[in-house]
Amino acid sequence: MNKSIYICAAAAMMLASCSNDEVVEQAQENAISFRSMMGANTRGVVADVSNLNTLCVTAYQGTSLYFDNVIFQKDGTGFFNSAKPYYWPETGELTFTVLSGNWSGTRDFTGSTNQWMHDVAIADGIAEQQDMTYVSNVRGTKADYGKVGVPLEMKHALTQIQISAKNENSNYVYKVKGVRIYSALGGGDFDFKNEEWHANGTYMCYETTYDTPIDLTETVQSIMGKAGNAIVLPYIVEAWDGKQSSGDSFEIPLSLNPADQNAVVGSYISVLVNIQMKLGATVYPDKVGGYAWAAIPVSFEWEKGKKYVYTLDFTNGAGKVDPMDPGTDWDASKDPAKADPILGGLIRFGVTVSEWGTDDKNVDLKDSEKFNVTVDGWTDETKDAPLK
Repeated sequence: MNKSIYICAAAAMMLASCSNDEVVEQAQENAISFRSMMGANTRGVVADVSNLNTLCVTAYQGTSLYFDNVIFQKDGTGFFNSAKPYYWPETGELTFTVLSGNWSGTRDFTGSTNQWMHDVAIADGIAEQQDMTYVSNVRGTKADYGKVGVPLEMKHALTQIQISAKNENSNYVYKVKGVRIYSALGGGDFDFKNEEWHANGTYMCYETTYDTPIDLTETVQSIMGKAGNAIVLPYIVEAWDGKQSSGDSFEIPLSLNPADQNAVVGSYISVLVNIQMKLGATVYPDKVGGYAWAAIPVSFEWEKGKKYVYTLDFTNGAGKVDPMDPGTDWDASKDPAKADPILGGLIRFGVTVSEWGTDDKNVDLKDSEKFNVTVDGWTDETKDAPLK
């Protein structure tokens, strides 16, 4: 049995909207081939049929290895074929585990029931993050798929995050030039047979900034910029309590030093923002043309295969000064202190959960001011929490 540990070549990933199952004609008869489909339609730096070009496939016949980590490349008809054909056994069933070609980490397949990718890491920059897909326990025979190819409904192993925003208060002008997501898990181990993640990494702050500001209006719009949506590890963490940094109440360290990771408690979304009065007076930061980070405590409860859209409503507030790093335009002598309210009012936010898979789960955003939850894109459910 081949126990070599290596990574398949990276597949090209690009910005595209998802499509449904491709139309296929006829597979290479008797040679093992695959045809892929993705689940729900989404947007972002995610895999779909159009940009999923490489598959890494392992096959077992019973508990015996049939072939290991073979690259199957998509041809012009939508089928995935190996450079050297592998043929179906005349009798018996094969079981396949299939990965997209862009997985990071160390591959560790030691048997039909023990298949892992260790030390999977997520890119620091949101623009570089990629969707990693897989499917396991796929069974097939020559009689069923020798002529038509094995259909693969690839699953998203990660979670997609989009930050959107709006402002309906005409007295204030908001311009945004970036977003942060703090704190997310930076690495993990994935068990393909049980389809489970195991944490194995430090806490991270994922960030993207851009030069051309986005003007917030009463219409909800994405503020992710050209980087697209974040692709992160599934994770659950309680929201930062938003308290002042003095005394024992401060729960967010002022740096992301890995040595301090055990002290990290809580999570928040931060926005690089310039706030002015309608007539031009500076509000935050107190610097003409300046931008500083404003944080909103949010409880992250992320599941694999789901897309979460957080909508920040700046109509009645602007959050609090980022407790970790407000930015170079923030001035401690003129602006509110770290973790202090920026406008003194409450900020509201909502989250929409779009299903990549088929399971439904409501998102309970603890410690929020008010939130809306929409599940799976077909039915809407709204929940209100008391304003605190």
